[in-house]
Amino acid sequence: MTKTLCRFLVSLATVGLILPYGLPASAASLHEGGAGISAPVDVVLTDGMLRGQLLDKQGSPASNASVAAVSGERVVQRTATDAEGKFALRLDRGGVYLLAANDSSSIVRAWTKAAAPPSAKAAVLLVAGQNVERGRLGDRLRCGRGCLDWNNSCLRTGIAVAAIAGIATAIVLAVDDDAS
Repeated sequence: MTKTLCRFLVSLATVGLILPYGLPASAASLHEGGAGISAPVDVVLTDGMLRGQLLDKQGSPASNASVAAVSGERVVQRTATDAEGKFALRLDRGGVYLLAANDSSSIVRAWTKAAAPPSAKAAVLLVAGQNVERGRLGDRLRCGRGCLDWNNSCLRTGIAVAAIAGIATAIVLAVDDDAS
């Protein structure tokens, strides 16, 4: 085996390690395909306030419910809904927030009035039972039942990537004439 072929195999293995596993899906196909992932809602901050309404599963206003705006791991602001299920959260600046209330959540992009896109809404609507799914691994993250199961695609992928990298390294070391 020539050095050029070995270098090509190592390069191919490296590219395999860098590229994501599987085929990327477009945001539209995820949204339309019912994969549980929804696009963020663009909302305009009016006088520094993010306004919205919380409805229960029947479409009635959810009164006196707690609503929180979360940025990263931190609760930025918290309030309660009024008798009509309406709420207003004071936000210092625009950004991406997770709005959580009872058993509903939604990701919103809050914009200042000057920076808001034309499609941005004046308020956000939260409906009980409609949650944002932030990840789909569930119990696989906790090592226990299923973590070391051969049916776990993450485990199979990891073993395959490690095997490819190990074989490519062994070939390069075996063929390298310059090593002393």
